[in-house]
Amino acid sequence: MQVEVEKLDGVQVRLQFEISPGDCERDLNRAYQLYASRKRLPGFRPGKVPVRRIMKEARGLVIHQVSEQIIEKAFRKAVDDEGLRPVTPPKVEGHPHVEEGQPFRFTINLEVRPDIDLKQVSGLQVAVEKKICTDDDLDAELERLQRSRTEWSEAESGVEIADEHRVRVKFTAKLGDEVLAEDQVQTFTLDDVSLEPDIKAALIGKKVGEPFEASITFSEDNPNEKLQGQAVAHTFEVELIEAGELPALDDELAKGIGFDDFATLKEQVRASLEYRFEQGYQTEMEEKVLDQLIEHNPIEVPPGLVNSHLDRMVRQALQGIPPERYDEIGLDLEKLREEARPGAVRAVQAGLLLEEIAEAEELEPAPQDLAQELVRMSRELGQPLAAVQQKFKSADAMAGIVAELRNRKALAFVVDGAENSLAPEAPVEETQDEPVEAGSEEEES
Repeated sequence: MQVEVEKLDGVQVRLQFEISPGDCERDLNRAYQLYASRKRLPGFRPGKVPVRRIMKEARGLVIHQVSEQIIEKAFRKAVDDEGLRPVTPPKVEGHPHVEEGQPFRFTINLEVRPDIDLKQVSGLQVAVEKKICTDDDLDAELERLQRSRTEWSEAESGVEIADEHRVRVKFTAKLGDEVLAEDQVQTFTLDDVSLEPDIKAALIGKKVGEPFEASITFSEDNPNEKLQGQAVAHTFEVELIEAGELPALDDELAKGIGFDDFATLKEQVRASLEYRFEQGYQTEMEEKVLDQLIEHNPIEVPPGLVNSHLDRMVRQALQGIPPERYDEIGLDLEKLREEARPGAVRAVQAGLLLEEIAEAEELEPAPQDLAQELVRMSRELGQPLAAVQQKFKSADAMAGIVAELRNRKALAFVVDGAENSLAPEAPVEETQDEPVEAGSEEEES
């Protein structure tokens, strides 16, 4: 085998192969013989079908299979021999195939991992404030929990809609001549922060059974891009007004949620908030450290790797939405991809840098790390641990988990070495240089 390696730029490589006629002939003969040994034809004993008969009958199929086998084998050998590190699947130019008595020439293009020169990994400067759970945070969370347990009942006849009500409304909406909704029924809670302000304003003061019209101007950040900033003509009819009764913050509420008493509930809510704040702090630290890592270590990003990551991001974002609904919800797929592209570029940059750091620092997950990750995946997927272990039994499947854990270790390494200017100061151990005044207390550090 002869191979010519041409580096087109930092990440693009072209491999031009030539396989000798003798090697091609040998592989073709083996394939014909194997095919003949398995072929069953009337008048011939098993394994005794003449090769010349197979060559006439299945020549196209054998040539196709042998061509693919030679290409794959040659590519793998070239990657090993040249020390290449592909980051995307190889692309074969055209549709090459072997021909008896002729050298087999073909070209493969691929993207490889760029050469990375780590300039700064430790001592990255970030500013992340660590939020501490206060009594006000606890009270707000308990109030949210209390509201989530509101008991709703139909309001008295003739009541006007107010901030504390929940309403069921039938409406028709038109944008110009286009009907966006016709006799659609929806329920709104008036104190819901996500409710469009114009919808709330239109409903306040209305009664059951009184149709009315209103022009609703949707906010610029409405999830439906088609509605953003648009004035849409609506016809409303209120079908039901409900008043809510908040439960008392007491032991009965706690028991209804599954706790022994209110004190235990408060303790659990505080612990949950503290965990949430800690996780938020850790996430923000990681994100800002990654930003600094990327800024201080610029690298060339393989376009194909970015596109692959972008495809996964878009699929995940549109999960559960059938393509036929894209127009209905005002989705512009190309616009979505372009908006998501900077995030894909950043993710690829971060991934490549973390891989390089993991190699440089020899960071490898321990067996217990792998075991814990499989347990975590089992819980997250809601599947038995044995099923998850079977799913990732193969070396290729497990390699993905190992790579992810290795990158996490690399990220933790960089975060540990970063300097947070807003980190709370560690307590300083004081020495007793002067006598303590009467009535004062010594603090233990």
